[in-house]
Amino acid sequence: MINVGIVGLGLAAHHFHIPLLKAVAGFKITTVLSSKSPAQIHALVGDVNIIDNLDEFAQQKEFSLAVVLTPNHLHFEQCKSLLLAGKHIIVDKPCTVTCEEANQLKTLSLELGLLFSVFHNRRWDSDFLTILDLQNKNALGRMSYFESRFDKYRPEKSTKWKDSNVPGGGILYDLLPHLADQAFQLFGYPQFVSASVAIQRKTSDVCDYFNIKLIYPELEVVLRASSLAAHSPFRFYVEGDKGTFIKQHLDIQESKLSNEVLNYEEWITEPIENSGTLYQQSGTTKVKSIQGDYRCFYKNIANSLNKKAQVTVSIDDAIATIKIIELAMQSSELNEVIAW
Repeated sequence: MINVGIVGLGLAAHHFHIPLLKAVAGFKITTVLSSKSPAQIHALVGDVNIIDNLDEFAQQKEFSLAVVLTPNHLHFEQCKSLLLAGKHIIVDKPCTVTCEEANQLKTLSLELGLLFSVFHNRRWDSDFLTILDLQNKNALGRMSYFESRFDKYRPEKSTKWKDSNVPGGGILYDLLPHLADQAFQLFGYPQFVSASVAIQRKTSDVCDYFNIKLIYPELEVVLRASSLAAHSPFRFYVEGDKGTFIKQHLDIQESKLSNEVLNYEEWITEPIENSGTLYQQSGTTKVKSIQGDYRCFYKNIANSLNKKAQVTVSIDDAIATIKIIELAMQSSELNEVIAW
């Protein structure tokens, strides 16, 4: 049994990590560090040991894996303290605010021989897995254009920390890691980056829009997110010399988890009407989505800690998603194309 301590009980814990840890065999949540009341904590997690400061939490012997789910600007110092206390680490994306911080954590985790992984759960989105399958089958041929959107309609700034002008705030840090990690899994790292990063809403003081172009030798990749998209034409749009694939609907898992749907077959099974469409000279085909499953992340962590597998999401993968954030900000500020 892998005993787990959780730092932070916000939406990430409630809607993702707690139900996933409960759904995967081999994990037990034993300890929580949170500012919530004991009654709230017990209602969310059950009978656990409640700690109110990081130093005491780090010294607890009853858990070996710490799951850090606090605001982004706290990740570095918290993960560093927990690594020094001998804990394996899972941290919500992005793992830190800067590449320099992430590289320090990489060095420390390697020196101490501790697992360090980042929750890039959208590798197990149904739409992404479907495109990966089409790529592996060469159904689209040589891809020349790939666009990935994560549009939302939130015209008013919220009171959440992710919408605040703090280090690691804004949708560049919130959504770009998802889109970039998927693109890197499909195509590797680009040669150049060109980006527009902006504040669109009058009430906002932090990035709420980005349009980022990853430039490869024979491929253009566009990653886009907006807070003012009352309607978005697609989630994915892909062109290749054998056809075009369009997927409109988001993966359903986040919606199901947010609504506390814990029947796992219902949770991970996408409705057939949400399928994407493949357009070819021979005709049009609905492509049934490959089934996604966020539980795969924690299944891999369990296997890694039990020496049965390598970690799927490495800290190097996470560092790449912070690097693209830094390059996007630089490109947008200078209005220049930046080399990777």
